[in-house]
Amino acid sequence: MQNEVIMPQREMNCSEWERRFILFIFQGWISLSFCEDWSFTFPESITVFTGSSVTIPCTFTSPKGYSDVHIIWYTYNVFSYIQVFNSKDPSAVLPKYRGRTFLVGNDTNSCSLRIDGVIENKYFYPGINDNINSLKLQRKKVFVIISDWIFVFPKFIQALNGSCVEIPCSFTYKKHNDDSNLIWFGYHLTHYPQIFNKRNPTFVESDYKGHTSLVGNRPNSCSLRIDNVQHNEQYFPGISSYLNSYTLNNQKIIRVKVTDSVFIPLIKGADYMQEGKTVSIFCTVLHTCSSSPPSLEWNKAGHPISVRHEDISGGYWTVQSEIRYSPSYQDHNTSLECTATFQNGKQLHQNTILHIRPSCQYTLIFGVTGATCFAMFLLNICLCWR
Repeated sequence: MQNEVIMPQREMNCSEWERRFILFIFQGWISLSFCEDWSFTFPESITVFTGSSVTIPCTFTSPKGYSDVHIIWYTYNVFSYIQVFNSKDPSAVLPKYRGRTFLVGNDTNSCSLRIDGVIENKYFYPGINDNINSLKLQRKKVFVIISDWIFVFPKFIQALNGSCVEIPCSFTYKKHNDDSNLIWFGYHLTHYPQIFNKRNPTFVESDYKGHTSLVGNRPNSCSLRIDNVQHNEQYFPGISSYLNSYTLNNQKIIRVKVTDSVFIPLIKGADYMQEGKTVSIFCTVLHTCSSSPPSLEWNKAGHPISVRHEDISGGYWTVQSEIRYSPSYQDHNTSLECTATFQNGKQLHQNTILHIRPSCQYTLIFGVTGATCFAMFLLNICLCWR
């Protein structure tokens, strides 16, 4: 009998190391997906006075159905996770922070933290454990800066080319000194030229001499007016080259962008009108120079006009002109124009075409029959009803 050769069958089941590898990959994918559902939102930096309290506003999102959240706050350390607050285990908190840190806010997704008696510059970040936190998932942390000087001003403002701009600014100082100088600097990569110096105007860069001045009567005002703005620039205020918003307030500067587009007047209220029925039409223009606002002028004379000014914050104001216009059919299909004249003499225009329905009296004057007038009267009623 001839011997049969039996070929060995290949094992179809996974080996032990293959099963472990697949399980490791699957667990890692589940873990990564779980972590990606977490996010934390809070500012990059906060400036406070030495020894005062600070509240770090913070919110978080968590995976769907995850409700048992215990917030932990850490102070940044390269080698370890140092807790400054733990809602579940206060004993894990660094001793010098015990009794000085508290969660604030009633929202279910709030992780806002209050720290009392802040005395040093520190980075902090929130999370729920050493693996799920803003530093590990988002590379985010907040820098709490200690300073006796705090400058408040917007980060960005637009200015009309060739006109003036006023940068709203205020400062607070823990130990106020009325003799302090006030300086504004231009920000460049290699140097910071002075564009305004209250005490020593001779130090001001030549391009800005005679073009910068302080505005505002409050004792803590550092608001600056710049005339004849022509280029996009960046600035920051201070009292010296080492005491200023850039060095003390986490490199805080303002960017001024020169443009024309946002300062064109807007006309509202000039819709379809009935002859003889007075309407209010408004012309509004945005500007950035409250001490020299633009003027507004209409091309239709003989109508009452009133003007109002409004501060809309952030370095922007508006001027609004209201014309009480009494429509005449003679103005039908003519242009109503509003012209804004700015501090530098520059003019920007806006116009609209008037659509005016005639009255019966007007049509009779021009020989229209009574029947036609009555029909037009009914048409007007229909239009009003619609």
